[in-house]
Amino acid sequence: MAFCNLSQLSIVQKTYIDMKETKIDLHNKEAIKEWSIKLNCEEKDLIHAVMVIGNSTQMVDDFLILNRKKKVEY
Repeated sequence: MAFCNLSQLSIVQKTYIDMKETKIDLHNKEAIKEWSIKLNCEEKDLIHAVMVIGNSTQMVDDFLILNRKKKVEY
């Protein structure tokens, strides 16, 4: 059984978005700006994530975390 300390889990930080809207609309510039703020990433990284993984906010959030495109606050 492997154990790890909390400092090793920093890459696995999740964003819990409490929103009714769970899809990102790339055709709406305001939505892109809003979602990049909520997901704490650059707009270009958000657009890239949606193009690769789809427009589900949870999938995009996971993609940004795994590809280290998400800004991490310490």
